[in-house]
Amino acid sequence: MRSKQPYPEEFKIEAVKQITERGHRVADVSARIGVSQHSLYKWIKVFSAPAARRQAQMSQTEELGRLDDLSRAMTLEKDALGMELVRELLPQRVRSVSRRQGQPAGRTSGAGDGGASGSVDPVEGF
Repeated sequence: MRSKQPYPEEFKIEAVKQITERGHRVADVSARIGVSQHSLYKWIKVFSAPAARRQAQMSQTEELGRLDDLSRAMTLEKDALGMELVRELLPQRVRSVSRRQGQPAGRTSGAGDGGASGSVDPVEGF
């Protein structure tokens, strides 16, 4: 099954002119050129504006698309930087919690008691 090729812009503009400038009905133009009424209404919406305004709208649409892409890229970068920061700060946070509880960094139980009492969760408070 082959896909339909899009109609040239000139063809669309001429179809819109038949409706907007010459007063033909959408149903008549649709039947005559073999395009759905829905497509003609979409073309009217796009091509009934003056060329300068259409160009400005296209430029704005392109700019919004570019900004959206940039926003996505920045969000991904921010997320990656956040994860990197967590990886850097997590060991520092564990050491500071251990110090606050009176133990050297890396120790999770009381000295010499084999861990039976005084256990400290190394990531408590994180």
